[in-house]
Amino acid sequence: MHQSALGVNLDKIFPKLSIRTKLLISFVGLALVPTLLVGGWAASRVAADLRARALAGLAGAAADRARSIEALDVSVEDDLRYLMVHAALRQLRQESRRTEREAARKALESVFLSFSQGRRAYYQLRYIDGTGREVVRVDYRDGRAFPVSEHELQDKSDRYYVREGLRREPGEMYVSPMDLNVEHGQIEVPPRPMIRYVLPLGEGPRADSLLVVNLFAEHLFELLEPLRSAGRAILLDDAGTYLAASDGLHASFSVLSGRTLGDDEPPAVVRRLVSDAGSLLSSNGTAYGFSPIGGRAEAWGRHWVLAVVVPETELVGAARRAAWVI
Repeated sequence: MHQSALGVNLDKIFPKLSIRTKLLISFVGLALVPTLLVGGWAASRVAADLRARALAGLAGAAADRARSIEALDVSVEDDLRYLMVHAALRQLRQESRRTEREAARKALESVFLSFSQGRRAYYQLRYIDGTGREVVRVDYRDGRAFPVSEHELQDKSDRYYVREGLRREPGEMYVSPMDLNVEHGQIEVPPRPMIRYVLPLGEGPRADSLLVVNLFAEHLFELLEPLRSAGRAILLDDAGTYLAASDGLHASFSVLSGRTLGDDEPPAVVRRLVSDAGSLLSSNGTAYGFSPIGGRAEAWGRHWVLAVVVPETELVGAARRAAWVI
């Protein structure tokens, strides 16, 4: 009875083959064993390498977009600091006579109009006095900037960002959480997600007025559009609360309000995402590339994290397709 190197009875399978042929089959089978083992090991190494490269790509994509948000922060702060020293604002702050003060208010309103029309990313640009009342306000809507009439200006003293701004020292920036715009005590319809940048003004240790920019959150979301090809983008605060997420077609304001990453992942994953930069695979088969959004926001006390999320099966599949193209 002749058996192959793998213990197969060749007499039963090939009863009419010569002894020489059966021996040849045995030797070929013996030679193939290490080849198959090496091939399996190599395939496993290739898959691991593809996975590692794909994870690094996710981390790189998140870091790149995080830097773009940091650049946006710089741009908004620079705009506020430019307006802070503008002659029209200085004149309004110094003028106490009613007639001259109204002329100064109109002059600053004109500056705001030109500025808002040029930027197009600012839903509101406001000067608010020390009592929390709007003094000058320009809105941007439907492609144009327009002033809000004096009798429509509002008392915003009850709004948290006004109270927070007036508590700070002059020049100490404050940036609000992302939330929906409120007018006359009610959430505006249609809902408009905003981020408010507040620059306190004053000569003493405490602020006596504020410059406030309401940034369209959609403008920030546009910066996340390149992530669509990589996966789902999510924006988190330092507690792991969802702020915003893409819906698969385009970045949009999160419908997960009040939810946290901890609802979907174990504490170890949450801690890693909100305190580090890089990538990871969670135990539920989800791949994350993530980066903190730092820059000037760190000095403001805002701590956000941007992450790109992809199911592991899609991550490896995309990496394999890329490897075939290469």
